[in-house]
Formats: sequence, C-alpha cells, structure tokens
Amino acid sequence: MKSQGQKSRNITAGKDLSLTKNYFEKNTNFYLVLIVITTFLIFSPCLKNGFLIYDDVENVTDNVHITSFSLQHIKTFFTLPLLYMYTPFVYISFAIDYKISGLNPVIFHLSNLLLHLLNVLLVFLFVKLLTKKKETAFITAVLFAVHPVMADTVAWISARSNLLFTFFFLSSLIAYLHCLENNFRLKFYFFSLLLFLFSCLSKSAAIVLPFALLLIDYFKGRKFQVKIIAEKTPFFLVSIAAAAITLYVRTDASASHTSFTYSLSDKFFILCYSCFAYPMRFVLPINLSAVYSYPAKINGTLPLLFYAAPFAFFIATVIITSIKKNRKEICWGVLFFLLNIVISLAGFLEDGFSANRYAYLPSVGLFFIIGNFYSVLNTKKNYLILVSAFVIASGILSYHRAGIWKNNLSLFNDIIDKQPDHAFAYNLKGIAQYDLKEYAFAVDDYSRAIELNKNYPEAFYNRAISRYALGEFSKSMEDYSEAIALNPESAKSYVGRGIIKMNVLKEYNNAIDDFDKALQLDPFMPQAYYNRGLAKLRTEKTTAACKDFRRVKQLGYSQADELIQKYCN
Repeated sequence: MKSQGQKSRNITAGKDLSLTKNYFEKNTNFYLVLIVITTFLIFSPCLKNGFLIYDDVENVTDNVHITSFSLQHIKTFFTLPLLYMYTPFVYISFAIDYKISGLNPVIFHLSNLLLHLLNVLLVFLFVKLLTKKKETAFITAVLFAVHPVMADTVAWISARSNLLFTFFFLSSLIAYLHCLENNFRLKFYFFSLLLFLFSCLSKSAAIVLPFALLLIDYFKGRKFQVKIIAEKTPFFLVSIAAAAITLYVRTDASASHTSFTYSLSDKFFILCYSCFAYPMRFVLPINLSAVYSYPAKINGTLPLLFYAAPFAFFIATVIITSIKKNRKEICWGVLFFLLNIVISLAGFLEDGFSANRYAYLPSVGLFFIIGNFYSVLNTKKNYLILVSAFVIASGILSYHRAGIWKNNLSLFNDIIDKQPDHAFAYNLKGIAQYDLKEYAFAVDDYSRAIELNKNYPEAFYNRAISRYALGEFSKSMEDYSEAIALNPESAKSYVGRGIIKMNVLKEYNNAIDDFDKALQLDPFMPQAYYNRGLAKLRTEKTTAACKDFRRVKQLGYSQADELIQKYCN
C-alpha cells in the first residue's frame, strides 16, 4: 500500500501536470505573439546596421542583377552563381528588397528579421505536429528565437540564404507531417516536394531533407519498408540534382587559406571536434565570434582535444543508447542536429570552421531535446525558472551581439579581440580600412594577415590594391604576382597586374595578355573586358576595344557607356 505522503505527492504531481497542460493550451497564441514581439525587440539593433564588405558588396551593393526584374536579370538569377553558390531565390529576395527601397540597408535587415520571426513560428508548429506537445514546441521555439548563436544569421544580410532555406525546409517538413496525418494525401506530399525544391533553390544545405523525412518516419514509428524508400525517391532525385549543381559552382570548397594543409584524417577529427563545440556553445554562449580560427598543427599534429573527439562521440552514443526513458526523443534531436550541421562543415571554407551561422537550423534538434525534458518532468517549477533565466540571459547577449554587426570595423575588431591569430579577420579589417581611404593602415592589416599566413593569396591581392593607391607601384606589382603564384586561378589578380602594366609601365600588349588570362578564368568579368578595351584603345585597336566595351554593357554595367558613345558610334 502507498503511504499518505506518497499519495499526496502523486496527487500534487498530477495536478501540476494538468495545470501546466491547461496553461499552455489556453494561452498558446498569446505567448507566441509575445515571443515574436520580444524577439523583434531583441534583434532590433540589426535595423541600425549597414552593409558590410563581408560579402554584402558582392551580394547586394555591387550586384547589378538585383536592380530590376527584367527578363535578362531573371535569367541571371537562375543561371549565374552568387558567391560560388546556386541561390536563385536569394537573388529574388534581394531584388524585392531593392524594389522596395533601393539600397536602403534597413529594408534588407528588416527582411532578415522577419524571416527569422517566421522561422520561429515554423519551429513551434513543426515540433507541435511532431510530438503533439505544445509545451515542448513552445520551449524549443523560445530557445531558437533568442539564443545568441542565432544572431550571426539574423544580423548579417548575406546570411539570407540561411534564413530562406530554413523557412522552406521547415515548411516542407510540416507539409510532410500533414501528409502522414491525412492518410498520405498526395496534395500534402507534392506540396512538401515543391517546398523542398524551393529550399534547394535557396541554399544547397537543404539537400539533406530526404534524410530528415526518414527521421520523422523513425520518430512516428513507421516501419522501414520498400514503400518508405519509394516515397522518398522524388526527394532524393531533387537532392542529387541540387548536389550536382553545388559541386559544379562551389569551386571555393576546401579553400580555407590556413597556414596548414589538412589530410583527410585531419578533417575527420576537425569535424568531430566541431560537432561537439556547438553544444558547448549553446550551453555557454560566451565569447562568440563571427569566425573561428582553424586549429594549428604542431609538428604535423592537431591539438589533443581534436583526437579525443571521436572517443567522446563513442561515449555519448553508449550513454544515449543506454537511456530507456525518452531515448527516441534524444536520438531524434541528436541525429537532426548532426544531419544538418555536417553538410555545412564539410566544405572547409575559409571562414567556415565551426561558424555560428551553420548552427541555425541544426539548433532545432538540440533545443528540441531541452524542450522535451520539460514535458516528462513531474515537477516543472524549478525547470521553468532555470529555462526562463537562460532565455533572459540569451536575450541580453543577442541584443548586444546584433549590434556588433553594425559596421565593418565593429565586426572585424570583435573578431580580432576574440580570435587574435585569425589572418582572415585582419584581411577583412584591411578591406574596411581601404574603404575608409586609410591605405597605410590597410597595408598594416594585410601585412599582419600575411605574417600569420604566408600562403594567403587574398591578403597579397588586397595589399597590392592598397599599395597601388599609395603609389607604391613596384611593391603592388610584386604582391599581384605573389597572389597569382599562390592562386593561379585568381582572375582579379591578373586584372590588377594588367592595370599596372597598362597605366604605369605603358606595356599595353603585356597588359592585354593579363586581361586575356583573366577572361579565360572568368568569361563574365566586366572589369577585365573594360580594362582590355582601354588597352586596345591605346594601341589604336578601336574596333576590338568597342567590342569589349559593349560586352561590359551586356553584362549589366554602365562603366563603359561614355567610351561607347565617344568611340563606338
């Protein structure tokens, strides 16, 4: 028989559970509105931020293709990569922003923030449909909404692809859940497939969605049969096509420009370490940085912690599989996180080591685990206090972090403060100094980047530009040549060197050779056509020069318009 005390505790626990359930059932809409308003206020500093030289120039301010919805530009959206990425929907979203306000950064930042708010609601709806537990969905959505790791995606205009693909990715998963709940009605199935296609057209990381659908089948207890594979076949076909396009355009993959060459085994250990770094960052979100330094190899080996990471994975797997209560929920959350994080890390991009922006969608898996704990606790009061305190602290940190992206120097100085040995950050800061016409300071920053990484072609290229501005033409020529030696595929370095040969040395034919080489590497480079046209004009090859000037105009640039009017009519 149970004692009176035991009965009392059971009654109290049952009452606590009932009251909590009614609490969420009756007030869900009110608290969702409260989340949206609070999240908007937390990230409102973004609306004061400007455009950054960190990809915003190429994506927006110098991107003539977003200035109209002409047939030529629409064709460009779907045929021309944007910063090595096939993201036609990102082109379209930027074009809409431009249509509304021109180059007003407030509208571009507002679009990012609104997309984040929509994604918060989609996270809630997705988890509610998956688990049938509003309280789990609510906590998952709150953590996703305000966590400071999200700030790098929300506050950076060029992270639009992350926000867009997540929007369509979650929408596709929600449509699939409706499909399962409605006896596999085809309209939901095809709607899910269409939304998946939209997600792939926003960012290539979406290609893992078919596996996410299999995770949903696992969570819902569907038996693994031929039927399930057949259902997913159209999704896998879209995924394969998107992956093929990505491999074709993503020519910067593995170009981390670190001082070290990583072997395949090195990359395995780095990936394992990164996967563990993110959960730690979610639990203790301090000292966050927009980019992180790749690990240094000492005597050909990585730091010990990187080699320990696979063993930590093994131990974590053993612990999770030994858990009986809530094992399925924990496994689902971990697998959803790993599935979506690994695909982003695999490219080993220059600024891609453990970057916060990669954790935007994957974080749903980890927050889901935290939210699910709430639904199975008998006593929820202490847990609610702990989560509430964490959410408040996260909101304060996110508000501060959103402001760090205000301008170039505020961002790059923050990176250098937290990653003082990061050559990439010094290179970016040098570009910011150049934009301010502080050419000598820019040279100092590029030189520091080269000191940290002697095999950094971008830093040599950028230092060459600053030295040219300072009138140090011979040093500029040396830097361009070094950039070409380190990266023979750099079309812009050939253009830069060609300009010195043309304008300073008056070696027009040699300059034309450099411009020819640049156009072999990049046939769509207007600067190369323009400068080659100038060199031909100076050697009295007017017809050939006009052909180059007209090509500049065809590419959407007005740089050569006056020359066409003067020499080519």
